[in-house]
Amino acid sequence: MNWLRRFAFWTELDLRSLAIFRIAMGACLCSDLITKLFYARDFYSDWGLMPRTYWVNNFMNHSKISLMLANGEAWFQYTFLTIALISALLFTAGYKTKFFQIVTLILLGSIQSRNYLLLSAADDLLRLSLFWSLLLPLDRYYSLSRPFAVSDQDKTEYRSIAGGLFILQLVIMYIFTAIYKVNPTWTEGSAIYYALNIDHFTTPLGKWLAQYEDFGKVLTQLTLVWEFVGPLLLFVPFKNKVFRTFAAVGFIGFHFGLALCLNLGTFPWVAIAYWVAFLPGELWELSFRSLPKWKWKLPTSTTHIYGSQRLLMYEILFVGCMTLVLLQNISDLTNNKSLLPTSVRSVLMTANLNQTWNMFAPYPIRNDGWFVLEGTYKNGESKDCLTNQAVTFNKPSYISDLYPSSEWRKFYLFLWDQGDQQILLPFARYMCRSSKSSDGTSALSTLKITFMKETTPPMGESFPEVAPVILWEHDCFSN
Repeated sequence: MNWLRRFAFWTELDLRSLAIFRIAMGACLCSDLITKLFYARDFYSDWGLMPRTYWVNNFMNHSKISLMLANGEAWFQYTFLTIALISALLFTAGYKTKFFQIVTLILLGSIQSRNYLLLSAADDLLRLSLFWSLLLPLDRYYSLSRPFAVSDQDKTEYRSIAGGLFILQLVIMYIFTAIYKVNPTWTEGSAIYYALNIDHFTTPLGKWLAQYEDFGKVLTQLTLVWEFVGPLLLFVPFKNKVFRTFAAVGFIGFHFGLALCLNLGTFPWVAIAYWVAFLPGELWELSFRSLPKWKWKLPTSTTHIYGSQRLLMYEILFVGCMTLVLLQNISDLTNNKSLLPTSVRSVLMTANLNQTWNMFAPYPIRNDGWFVLEGTYKNGESKDCLTNQAVTFNKPSYISDLYPSSEWRKFYLFLWDQGDQQILLPFARYMCRSSKSSDGTSALSTLKITFMKETTPPMGESFPEVAPVILWEHDCFSN
């Protein structure tokens, strides 16, 4: 057993880091739910983008379960999201942490399953981080559940099978996204150039950096190498805490840089919160040496959970889940469906453990542009329903600023990338319901959806002229 203990070094997590992970991930979760709450009527009610009947008949994966489908009224969606937000706040504060983590996970799975057209990698990572941390003691420090101080001699290192699985999930994300990126666009160095020219995402800083093509080449290749090598530093058997700190700090900086250059919603912040869990305890001791020591102890009523046979049974179950997750990722990567039978894949879908890590892979999209929603109202007024300004086909200064949230940005990108009658029709009907004239008294009469397609040329070449593509024309009173 000694060799097993020695091998378990890479599963070690510091209890203080886990507590800060809980708080940071909880903050991301609350921010995400507040945004969804603000647009609950548009995203989830029968009045909004995807009425339940239309969603179930045309888009819903029947392996998924969503409690939000129980009622299509707006009040129900607001109530549902409010309950989820309260649960997330209590989890973040560390009050009955495990119970509210489970409640939050169930509610979050229902929210995400209700309308996957709004989802991004941030949603997957947020949900999966909550699942794989279920068996970890997230509330031994900085939590309302642990109100009693303990001595400085209490050990803060925690090694477990659950910790190893928690680490493996993040490693899987980076390794698989790196493998998906093994493509000339990435290996030859043009991927960052293309990514920074996706106006749906690019920030002012990203737009400025896009002009430095040589710098983009270096950054592309460094990104690919880092996504391959960085996660493996967690498994270095000597000076592991030094390598782990280097990996965590490196990825935290990497994602902060992404957030500055691209509007990727909560993804950079969720990833940063995940990496915080891997920081060694010595870092906190150095950082907070001059501050009061905020330590908490476990009440005797819960000490039986940690290191118990009951925990071991749960961990074995989670090992089985991780095996299926690995098979699913390999199956999707190799396009070998025999690795994971449909029935087993359905189990993963129902448990909300399904995942695909092909961000900006095998290469960033090259057909970018912006939408013009040309609306005519019953009172004769004409305006762009997206901007609520006069219709113009000129390129906006920053296209990413047109969208009020990351969910809207993702939806519009989906509308162009995969949009057909199946999705354009309910969207046009939604616009007929929601868009009003400038004085708020006249309904929308007709809608013309045009995508101003701008193709990013190879590095060094001039941008071609923008090509308008008419996606849909709709009469609100006859369709």
